[in-house]
Amino acid sequence: IYTRWSKDPMYWNDNFWKMFHCFAAAYSNEYYTDFKTFIDVLTVIIPDSRFRTTFKNIIERFDFNNYADNNHNVFFWSYLVHDNFNILYSGKNGGLLPYDNFKAVYFRALSDDCAECRL
Repeated sequence: IYTRWSKDPMYWNDNFWKMFHCFAAAYSNEYYTDFKTFIDVLTVIIPDSRFRTTFKNIIERFDFNNYADNNHNVFFWSYLVHDNFNILYSGKNGGLLPYDNFKAVYFRALSDDCAECRL
């Protein structure tokens, strides 16, 4: 059951993308089927219909299978999805940090050697 607040992307948008990128950075080939299922489920359960439809269209455009060989490629895929989402959903031309900077934030935050970098 969705409340008015849970349907509003302003309520969960930032957390959604953080989770999406963290899972992509932590991806392992061992969990390919589970990760693919997770992405497929997201295209159904996102509470806001416009957000959900835009996300699904982009997921279909950028085939996960073309990037699924390691976590660095899956992370790049997640960046492409998010960046293109921003363009289609809000009209922003990307709006994310340059890719190398963006990747550094997430990979440092997920490593054991950077305690001050936690998300």
